[in-house]
Amino acid sequence: MKLASTSVLELPDLLTLLGPERAEQFLRRALVESPRLLAFSRADETESLARRLALELVDKLKAPQWKLTCALDGAPLYEALQKRFGDASVEGENEHHSSNDAASARREARMFYFLSRIANNRIDDAMKMVTQGGAEPLDDSGRARETIDLSDQAI
Repeated sequence: MKLASTSVLELPDLLTLLGPERAEQFLRRALVESPRLLAFSRADETESLARRLALELVDKLKAPQWKLTCALDGAPLYEALQKRFGDASVEGENEHHSSNDAASARREARMFYFLSRIANNRIDDAMKMVTQGGAEPLDDSGRARETIDLSDQAI
């Protein structure tokens, strides 16, 4: 079943609107029952809760929630999604999402993962992402090497 043009579910601050218990119930259900990518209008505690729940429920997720990994503390979820869905997940996501949504979310997630490797002084891991590339190169322009060089100078 393909969704119409809306494959991203944009959510407000559910913790404030619903309270912690109901927000968690809603997010758990959305993560395991909906193929839509969850997104939040701003980074807040609701997004952090969704990231924590997605990591907990990774084996039950209907879709890889790449958008939730787009934070410097999103690396554990990124790694869990990568392990569960692998590089082929972008192709599989097209069943439920427009290719633009899936590809864009995946590219953004890879960039945040790359930056988190640098921020956590895992430069060798970041370099592997640049040199090995995987299914999608991190950066074809050479700017990734420049970023690593700048981060080495800053650290």
